Amino acid sequence: LERAAIRVEDKGPIVALHWRGAVEEKEAERLVEGVATIARKQGLVVHLGRKVLELRPAVPLDKGIAIEALLGESPARMALYAGDDRTDLDGFATLVRLRDQGRLDHIVRVGVRSPEGPAELAGATDVLVADPGEVVELLEAMAG
Repeated sequence: LERAAIRVEDKGPIVALHWRGAVEEKEAERLVEGVATIARKQGLVVHLGRKVLELRPAVPLDKGIAIEALLGESPARMALYAGDDRTDLDGFATLVRLRDQGRLDHIVRVGVRSPEGPAELAGATDVLVADPGEVVELLEAMAG
């Protein structure tokens, strides 16, 4: 993996393999697909994102679960979540569910456009911005 410039990121229970910027991206992707095949055979859950492959344990674990855990018993009644990848769709859906359950009064789902982003992003968000800098501008405008 190292020779193909695939970066390994330890995310706690998840390991992510990134091949963005690899000199030979197609070759790096082929290697990562081989890792995915082996991981599935070993019982891991494989999630493909934008030039990233996440290997996860076979337990419920996604960004929506993380959002719910972060909010926990918090008195927060509003939440904003921004994302640009397929793995963010769970987070957006969780905010809707928490609002529909009455745990949140207001939610803002911000999608960040990307040529590699999922088509579902537009339908899962309240607003789409061009890049992460526009997320910052949106937050500053909201803060007033």
